[in-house]
Amino acid sequence: MNDFGKPLTGRKVLLIILAGFAIVIAANLSLAVSAIATNPGLEVKNGYIASQKFERRRELQDRLAWKADARYEDGFLVVEIIAADGRPAELREFGAVVRRPTHQREDRTPEFKFSGQHYSAPIDLARGRWNVDVKAASVDGQEFEQRLSIRIR
Repeated sequence: MNDFGKPLTGRKVLLIILAGFAIVIAANLSLAVSAIATNPGLEVKNGYIASQKFERRRELQDRLAWKADARYEDGFLVVEIIAADGRPAELREFGAVVRRPTHQREDRTPEFKFSGQHYSAPIDLARGRWNVDVKAASVDGQEFEQRLSIRIR
């Protein structure tokens, strides 16, 4: 007999066990649905081919010796690309996509303007972590790609 005055029967034990499994299954299903809904998908179509091209692109990009940085200040996303000599890199092309690391619903491609020192674009970013996927090309056509991470507090 238990503390409530009723005997603990096999049927009650079975119902308790089934309720416990139901809770675990419901939690797993809700987590699985959430994971699928927030996954942005594949980064590349074929990982093997991408890995073969990656090393060559990295070597060419390393020769540029550029340093990139992104920050968010006063409603503007500011991206700096500094050449090896410490001055702003001379670019033929520049663009960036701003996205959350977890989903694609808030992806944006702002219009950047060059100030002579950096590229900036007005954009309203909510709190949290953001990725800035920068794509640029040097004057001679060498591609530069980098993913920068910023955190809005």
